[in-house]
Amino acid sequence: MPYSTFENPYPNEPEFLTPAVLKKAYTTVIEQMPARIELISRYLRETRGYDLTPGSPLLKFDELPGVITSLGNLTLLASHANEANLGSSDPQESPLWISNVPRFGPDIETINMISDASLLWGEAFRHLYPESQWAMGAKPKSSIDYGYPLIKGVDIFGEQFNTRRLLMAHVCRLLLGQQNDKSLSWLTYKNAYRLGFIEDPYPTPMSDRERKQRGLI
Repeated sequence: MPYSTFENPYPNEPEFLTPAVLKKAYTTVIEQMPARIELISRYLRETRGYDLTPGSPLLKFDELPGVITSLGNLTLLASHANEANLGSSDPQESPLWISNVPRFGPDIETINMISDASLLWGEAFRHLYPESQWAMGAKPKSSIDYGYPLIKGVDIFGEQFNTRRLLMAHVCRLLLGQQNDKSLSWLTYKNAYRLGFIEDPYPTPMSDRERKQRGLI
């Protein structure tokens, strides 16, 4: 049973959209969010018996990339289809060995599942940290986060948490037969720290030099 959801309001790469169009796309997703979350929750429950809501225990979200991967597929990216099939390329644009390597990515159904599931994950974060808010990805336009719905916190540096980008990366790695070294629960707590809600739950161990500089040894 294919996954069906709302039409993607982001028709092009965000950097090519006018601010007005981008704002409308963001507003559309926020307005559709409850319905999108209901769609993906019901789909995961009916197809895999995986019951996930914004109020689910955080550790249950660690299963989400694997469940989506079991339902998703890779496809040959359109921009590389011809060169991969024909074994030819424009040497002015890229080296032959690079352009002849097929480029694969999630198909549209998988992207739709990831997009809606990332909203579910974001609402789970807001369930844990009610002071957090949805916000449109900030400039610069070159940022891959620009224009998409992200979570912002209380820190003074304007950090944002892009659940869509992180979930996309996790699913893509699994589809390509690779492993993820960080779970969604780990990423949730780490971003809670970045956004100013908690102390760093996974601090990087200090080197002996840093400890000495701080007078700890």
